[in-house]
Amino acid sequence: MPPTILGTLFVGLVLLDCIDISDLRRLLIGILIHERNRKSANRIYKEQEPLARITLSYLPLHLKKNRQYFSRFYRLYHAELISLLPQYLLLILFAALCGVQSRFAFYGFAGIKLLLGVIVSLQVDSLRRPNRLKE
Repeated sequence: MPPTILGTLFVGLVLLDCIDISDLRRLLIGILIHERNRKSANRIYKEQEPLARITLSYLPLHLKKNRQYFSRFYRLYHAELISLLPQYLLLILFAALCGVQSRFAFYGFAGIKLLLGVIVSLQVDSLRRPNRLKE
């Protein structure tokens, strides 16, 4: 497989990962905003250390309602973050060893990322706010 096709598939997968992580973060922070308000959520975010901002580990401490709904997507977010490094190492290994056949691994991972994107997009309304929250 020509390197340009592999590069294109790699860049496409990175973009899908960025979109999925961004959408999951928006959903999780939207749950906090629903329980508090935007100004309070921004204040809480600014008080956190950089690692806590990336992992969003501070969010469960500030939630009282919607914990079960939150925890489902919180686990999904962490699974996505943890799987990034092994995923790209596998893809590089497949590309080096299998050549043309490695595209199927790229397609498989892209399919998973697209499915995750659809699942998250079904959880938000047109303004990208979570739509299944208890009052």
